[in-house]
Amino acid sequence: GSVFTLALPLGSTSSAERRQPSTHSKSPFKSCATVQILAVDDEDVVRNVLQEMLHSCFNCSVDLALNGAEALEAISLKNYDLVVSDIRMPVMDGPELYIRLKDMNHAAAKRFVFMTGHAGDKDFEEKILEWGVPVIAKPFRLSRLSEVCYPFLVNALPPRQTDLSYPI
Repeated sequence: GSVFTLALPLGSTSSAERRQPSTHSKSPFKSCATVQILAVDDEDVVRNVLQEMLHSCFNCSVDLALNGAEALEAISLKNYDLVVSDIRMPVMDGPELYIRLKDMNHAAAKRFVFMTGHAGDKDFEEKILEWGVPVIAKPFRLSRLSEVCYPFLVNALPPRQTDLSYPI
């Protein structure tokens, strides 16, 4: 039942880093392991780093898929609060995954975020803009991931936790 407070000097971090609050400091996700995210990327390193980032930011369960086909299978077995998908992947890319979900009138299409490390062509970029799906450019910081994903995930929290402040 004891509470200890420990104050340490900031050290040699830049003033910008000192101004940026910790991801966990105001997060409503501190004790919400019920939030479910599916991360879809064909690169092992990216997929694993994304899983760690999402888990550390939102304290949630993060399942992984190698491509859109694996993601569709996972979505058929489980409801996800958010799908974060790379755009360019073999077997089934992110846009095809999104279109299939949308055609199925699946709720997951309404909670979808694209990631890409490639500048796309103008027609494709306009199509994504028309769909209204957010896009995160790789490489990205944890704060950018949190900023884009937070609005989707805060709605997945139990009602008593939704009145809390923004996590970054």
